[in-house]
Amino acid sequence: MMQYRLIKTAAGHAEIQSRSRPLSRSVRNLLLVINDSQPASYWLEKVQGVTDADLQHLLDEGLLGKATAGSAPAPSPAPSPSSSPAQGQATAPRPASSASPAPATPPAPPAPQALDPEVASLMDVVRATSYSVLYDTLNSQGKAELGLVGGFRFVLEVERCNGLSELIPLAQRFLVQVREERGLSALRRFELALNLAAKPA
Repeated sequence: MMQYRLIKTAAGHAEIQSRSRPLSRSVRNLLLVINDSQPASYWLEKVQGVTDADLQHLLDEGLLGKATAGSAPAPSPAPSPSSSPAQGQATAPRPASSASPAPATPPAPPAPQALDPEVASLMDVVRATSYSVLYDTLNSQGKAELGLVGGFRFVLEVERCNGLSELIPLAQRFLVQVREERGLSALRRFELALNLAAKPA
């Protein structure tokens, strides 16, 4: 059922930016994360609170379209050499006696005195940023820096935040993570995206 794959249309990308239509949060989450890397049924299972009717609504509104037969699916992130993807862990339980890797958990917000100076400097800019600019930047950079699965989860976290008071700690956690995993260049990419998003159209 629903083995066809979907892509966002130009109208779908525009809606993500403008948020002009009265879509529910769960339907908007579906629009944000769906791509042709997996069949439609996969995304219905992954995004809580959506139904076949919601997916059909996005198709009827022209926000999604069916991927053509010749289009290649979006690339999946390369598996980590030290562990398997989460779905592999779910289908192959290990005996209690064998050591299994701890599930990935989001890093806790660092203590202020332990914050990297580069991150601390960029956080000053983040705190002076508007909600819409920070929201858009976290969405775009989360997808760019964290890969398909990590980016999908991060976009949902961004969507669950209510206002700057919740977005700012999430931004700090994100910056700490990408600084450690991807280096100083990741902070520069984030800062550039933040500045571009803040410029008037």
